[in-house]
Amino acid sequence: MEVGAALLSVTFELLLSKLNSAVSEWVKLPKKVRSEMQNWSSLLPKIRALLEDAEEKQETDRQVKLWLADFRDLAYDMEDMLEEVEIDAKRSEVIAKAKASTSKPQKLICPKLFNKVPRFMTDRDQEMASRVKDITDRLQNIEANISKLGLINSTMRIGDKFRKVATERLSTTPSPELHVYGRENEKEAILKMLLTDESKDEPYSVIPIVGMGGLGKTTLARLVYSDEKLKGMFGLKAWVCISEEFDVSRITRSILEQVTGQKCDLENLSSLQDRLKEKFSGQKFLLVLDDIWNKKYDLWDKLQRPFLSGALGSKIIITTRDENIGKMMKGNDEVYNLALLENDACLSLFARHALGVENFDAYPNLKGVGEKIVEKCKRLPLAIKTLSGLLRGKPHLHEWEYILNSKIWDLPEDSSDILPALRLSYNHLPSHLKRCFGYCSIFPKDYEFDEGELVLLWMAEGLLQQQPQIMKQTKDLGHRHFHDLLSRAFFQRSSGDESLFVMHDLMVDLALHVAGDTCCTLELDGKISNVSIQKARHLSLFPCTYMVSKRFEFLENKKNLHTFLQLRSSYSWYRRCYLSNTLLQDLMKNLKCLRVLSLPGYQITKLSDQIGDLKHLRFINLSGTEIESLPESVGCLLYLQTLLLRNCRRVSKLPTTIGNLLDLQHLDIAETSSLKEIPSEISKLTNLVTLSKFIVENAKGPRLQDLKKLSCLRGQLSILDLQNVLDANDAKEANMSEIQGLDDLSLEWCSDNHDGRNQSIEMHVLRWLKPHQGLKRLRINCFGGLEFPSWIGDPSFSNLEYLELCNCKSTSLLSLGQLPQLKELIITGMDALKNMTLEFDEDNSSSTFPALDLQDYPELVGKLPKCIPSLKKLKISRCPELRYSPLSLPSLEELHMEECSEVVLRSMVNLTSLKTLSIKKISKLTCLPKSFVKSMIALKDIEIVSCTELTCLWEEGVNILNLACVEKIRVKECEALDFLPGEIMMLLRLEELSIRRCPTLRMFPRGKSPTTLKVLKIWECEMLESLPEGILMNNGHAYQSSQLEELEIANCPCLNSFPSGQLPNSFKRLYINNCKQLESPPQRMLQYCTELKEISIYRGDMKSFCFEDMRGPTSLSIGNCDGLESFSLSISNLIELRISNCRNLKSLPKKMHDLTSLNTLYISNCPGIKCILDNGLPPNLTQLEIYGCVGIESIPGGGLFPNLTDLVIVDCSRIESIPDRGFPPNLRSLTIDCKNLKKPMQEWGLSSLTSLLSLEIYWICPDPDVLPTSLISLVVGKVENMKSIARGLLQNLNSLQDLTIVDCPKLHSLPKEGLPPLLEQLWIGNCPLLKRRCLEEKGDYWPLIARIPCIEVWDDENHTSSETKQKLCLW
Repeated sequence: MEVGAALLSVTFELLLSKLNSAVSEWVKLPKKVRSEMQNWSSLLPKIRALLEDAEEKQETDRQVKLWLADFRDLAYDMEDMLEEVEIDAKRSEVIAKAKASTSKPQKLICPKLFNKVPRFMTDRDQEMASRVKDITDRLQNIEANISKLGLINSTMRIGDKFRKVATERLSTTPSPELHVYGRENEKEAILKMLLTDESKDEPYSVIPIVGMGGLGKTTLARLVYSDEKLKGMFGLKAWVCISEEFDVSRITRSILEQVTGQKCDLENLSSLQDRLKEKFSGQKFLLVLDDIWNKKYDLWDKLQRPFLSGALGSKIIITTRDENIGKMMKGNDEVYNLALLENDACLSLFARHALGVENFDAYPNLKGVGEKIVEKCKRLPLAIKTLSGLLRGKPHLHEWEYILNSKIWDLPEDSSDILPALRLSYNHLPSHLKRCFGYCSIFPKDYEFDEGELVLLWMAEGLLQQQPQIMKQTKDLGHRHFHDLLSRAFFQRSSGDESLFVMHDLMVDLALHVAGDTCCTLELDGKISNVSIQKARHLSLFPCTYMVSKRFEFLENKKNLHTFLQLRSSYSWYRRCYLSNTLLQDLMKNLKCLRVLSLPGYQITKLSDQIGDLKHLRFINLSGTEIESLPESVGCLLYLQTLLLRNCRRVSKLPTTIGNLLDLQHLDIAETSSLKEIPSEISKLTNLVTLSKFIVENAKGPRLQDLKKLSCLRGQLSILDLQNVLDANDAKEANMSEIQGLDDLSLEWCSDNHDGRNQSIEMHVLRWLKPHQGLKRLRINCFGGLEFPSWIGDPSFSNLEYLELCNCKSTSLLSLGQLPQLKELIITGMDALKNMTLEFDEDNSSSTFPALDLQDYPELVGKLPKCIPSLKKLKISRCPELRYSPLSLPSLEELHMEECSEVVLRSMVNLTSLKTLSIKKISKLTCLPKSFVKSMIALKDIEIVSCTELTCLWEEGVNILNLACVEKIRVKECEALDFLPGEIMMLLRLEELSIRRCPTLRMFPRGKSPTTLKVLKIWECEMLESLPEGILMNNGHAYQSSQLEELEIANCPCLNSFPSGQLPNSFKRLYINNCKQLESPPQRMLQYCTELKEISIYRGDMKSFCFEDMRGPTSLSIGNCDGLESFSLSISNLIELRISNCRNLKSLPKKMHDLTSLNTLYISNCPGIKCILDNGLPPNLTQLEIYGCVGIESIPGGGLFPNLTDLVIVDCSRIESIPDRGFPPNLRSLTIDCKNLKKPMQEWGLSSLTSLLSLEIYWICPDPDVLPTSLISLVVGKVENMKSIARGLLQNLNSLQDLTIVDCPKLHSLPKEGLPPLLEQLWIGNCPLLKRRCLEEKGDYWPLIARIPCIEVWDDENHTSSETKQKLCLW
């Protein structure tokens, strides 16, 4: 790999700076050390002058490359050595100041500062002298090789002038807008494919875009994906970047999260695909699967299964470099091969990014050179864009010719995989951008990174060189560097999340190329990517659920690592990750040179005092951990710049030594609900830029006026417990208006004891806390003053976008309608407020805002303004005294009203843009007024809840054309509703109708249902006697006019039959629950349902039913049908059958062996079933679960189920033995919980189950040597007389990761030989004797188990872990 000389230049700057600063400390160093270091200062400048020449020559001279690599390693070691001297000096300075200011310094600062300051005694002298001598020898050896390599001084190289210009102009380089040239025809061709429904069996078709890297495949897909022509064509859309690892679970989860708009906590692939299949069912979707490398058809086949449930015309766009992959996924030879850009388009693209114009008309002298450069870029857009970014702002011919004539173009094609244009663009970056870009090789391909986090990492690694006196601007410098790289196309915005960024695959290759062996990534499978760990200084790792010690054995001798960075993942937010305290201590013990320690999301409860020994640390990220407090030794980290504790809900205090951290710039303690106080020493941290929470105290904590010392604060700040301010002058002294960097401010008083507080002081405090006028967001919570100060609502706050006033005691409110940029106003819980004036300028829509939220005003008797022309969202809740006043809302799209008078509803007019209407608990509302409904021409969604006087949905005589756009109607808990208007059946776009808890509703209107109706849900309508007639069709062909997909009927006791006719072929799901008189659905009703997926029948009184000669459903659930004695099935596509609590059911259906698609059978609490083998069993069954079937006497096994992989038998009291043939041979999971099972485990034949991964066994103590070595999970429970785990039981289970022991009251010891080496989880429940021995740091077994990442030890009476409860419920 190429070694970038620029990556060394930062080290040079640091080394020379540290050597100079160390001069004053040399008197404290041993004489030999001082002499050697003086040699360094003379040798370093000589080598520095050769780096530029070496950087170019390494392309063709391997010896030069090795020379650079050796010097890079040496430079890192020199930096570590010099920094230790610097830190020791700094610690001495802190101690001296502490001694001068107090007689008890050790109580004010970290004791480790006293213990760790070296006194240069003999051992220390020898150790330091040895290290320094070794560095000197290596440095001299490097210098000696200079003449052999022919390196020359490059200070006057012609390129230096070019680099200098680049450096000077970079800070003014604008980020270009997205411009795409020459892809108009390709875009239209892809759009045509998307808009054409291909007639074929599969509901979706694949459009592969194939081309080489950097050609613009992703750009073209993005253009198409966001094109206006597709608006409304696809109900669901998702974009997923695939990359080299084709992880079916990750891809499925990402698609599911995008189409639902919600995070998904499912981990099992089957559950993920079931959920996605349900979401896609009947929906036309568009997917983009970007950057596919997978060539295995079985993985693609597994991924695409949920796609089959989509509607005809669904499309999947894929981008790939491999034509064969496109053909495999397409299913034929038709792929779209993306051609190279036409020459004119290339020139336009080059001109746009280099000169900011469309062509060369204004720069004719540059056109010829530009054409030649474009030709050398081989018409690849990425290469053109990157190289033109290098020339941006440099319209001089000699600069362009210098690029054209670079020797890099002449390197052999096979010398590396890096495009010459990209390498050239990198080579001519300023050195500070080179080193920042090279560090990004720590990110794997397609990794989405955050700008703010990357800038903080650059800062921690010393890549942002800034003068000490302007250290506060260092982060700004980092953001400028970031946007310079973004504008040059080294970075690009993520297609999935525009707040994040990615690097093109070719750019990742380039970063790896120039970084050499300095950065590497630990993959989930434990492999180290990119390089050998021996050379690496920066390590990133993917988050894994359990971080075991064995995974990090490679770090035992890796003491010089600078970065330990956990990468983010799309699912790490919900998945708990575990790290043992022992492993964390080992990391801190070994990695003494760390600058970055990042472990967000791990279940870390405490940090060892050893953290104070990591004296080089600049960046700590423990966000989302379970940590409760930080040790006082954190105060020893004198170089710490960033401490992130966001969402650490258990952290209750910060170390009092935090005042030592004078370099600290970012302290993020947002979402730390247990943190009720902060140390007063926080006011010493005058370099703080980020402080998300400031808690006011009177005694030992900080006072409000301390904020004046923190004038550098930026971003978001919450000031809490303002009720503790006893003197309003403290607020005046805080000088909030001078903290110019804040854009988000929260001012909060305690919600308790309003009556005991001084209203006058609080009014003055708020008056003096007036922030600067550039503020964007303001929240005021629990303010106890009777009046707000005049600055709230002052139009001079011209940037204020969000204002929230919550639970305040003011009786009046000044005008808030004149804030010019206000977008959202929320006023809640102001129960003393009687009058409110908004005073909007009706002639100037820019003076109003799009969102207004009024909640909890029992005394508010005023009126709303007559017109709010720009308001898009209005929420009014619990304002019962609001009066009638005509209110024009022409732009309103969402209206939510709750617990208000219906006169407010009547006052609203001109609702022509309204799309969503939600009303709840509106007093005296009998129906929606005609005047209210007549203008709702855009209304799509109607929700009416708990309107107890509602008798009909809308007033008689409403013109149904006014409701022509309505798609959803949901009515719930309207006790007086006894009929629905007949017009409801005439709504031509109605897709969902849901009626719940309307006990007086007897019938639906007569006539045909809307043909667009897809979902009908009827719950708890006790008087309802019949279903709508129109949902079923009677003629053989008429059923095709209906689109009904789901029918839910629950708790409707008066229903006794279905209408005559058939459900349409689009029908997918039938759910019936507790309709005692309703007959079972007749088979004729379902005969045309070719898309049927699910039938669920619960609490019915039918004695039998028949589903025969049917294709669907794929899932059938029958439960709580006490009268059911038998049923027959012949369903060719049935995959899952679940039967529960059918107490009179005597047997399973006949011809079970004909259900060839069935793979899951679940039977629970059916005591009448004696044997599950009477009628045969499906031949392809993979999962069989039987619970509480006391009539069953034997376990099915042996060769009867060759495909069975999961078997669960629980609480079947008559089972005493296992089958003579043994268990099915291919089991992967086995659970046996039968109290009367007597057959010894030696006779079970478990050792022959070579595929068994999970075993749960109860009531029997396993014997040694009976368990298969393949196990990764073992549960042993309810063995009342077991005193110890048999010797040798776990000895051979080297793959075991999960061990659970539960309900063994006499168990007191673990195996003497220890536990398996890869154990990740140890759960011990209701084993009181063993529990005492496993207590953290107290039990004698703690040293044995401390290395395990996840340990849970509990008793029933005090165990509250939701995770354990979830696990126990499976038993």
